[in-house]
Amino acid sequence: MQSFHHSHYFAGLWYDRFVEDLCWRPSGRTGEGSCSPPSPSESVPREDVDLPSWSWISIRRPVSFAVIDEAGTFSPYSKIVSCDCTPADTNPFGRVLKGCAVIEGPLFEASISYNGVKATFTTPHISSASIELQAPLMEGTFMHNGRWVKTARRARKGETPKSFKGTVWCLYLGHWQPGAMVLTLAVFEHEFLLILGLSTRVAGAYERIGNVFSASKFLAEDLWTKGTAEVLKNAPVQQVSIV
Repeated sequence: MQSFHHSHYFAGLWYDRFVEDLCWRPSGRTGEGSCSPPSPSESVPREDVDLPSWSWISIRRPVSFAVIDEAGTFSPYSKIVSCDCTPADTNPFGRVLKGCAVIEGPLFEASISYNGVKATFTTPHISSASIELQAPLMEGTFMHNGRWVKTARRARKGETPKSFKGTVWCLYLGHWQPGAMVLTLAVFEHEFLLILGLSTRVAGAYERIGNVFSASKFLAEDLWTKGTAEVLKNAPVQQVSIV
């Protein structure tokens, strides 16, 4: 694989297509095509707390890669700036202990509402969209840019998720356009967003708590208002450290 990519490998993601690889989704689809909510058994084990949240190795269920598994074209609006992982041994493709990825892209705040099982977020341009969660959530309050902010973090083993509302950050990864053959099968264009909470481990950093994989056109029940993708794409570009 490395001879094919001619790139470095970081905790399951290839550097030369890092943004595309960030578009992994937890498997286990519901009838509506979205991801089934994580069960309490999928809370983060204590020994896995330091695993990079941006990697699929940090969750306890299968994942899928839509921009790999389906024919089409991915247009990234974010880019990888740097990545660093601490390997557990000398195997570059083996287990890692921790990692940090610096991503630059359109970033905006959103309000999250969590009922102990499912989560949605809202912005002035998105009335309500479901978040595909990596694990059950807990609330946490942290200092951010000189103010105290209530945000979301992944629950750890032994914690009981409860309902809360708070602030999360959305990183707009890009847009996926299906190929002509796929379009005939009623597979639609999609936008990919990472949903981030403030890190409990590294000051000033973020942790991935979920993602949004939303159809941007054609659907009658489209959650995205007209022009939303353009608004998101033109959000202030910032560099974020995700651990």
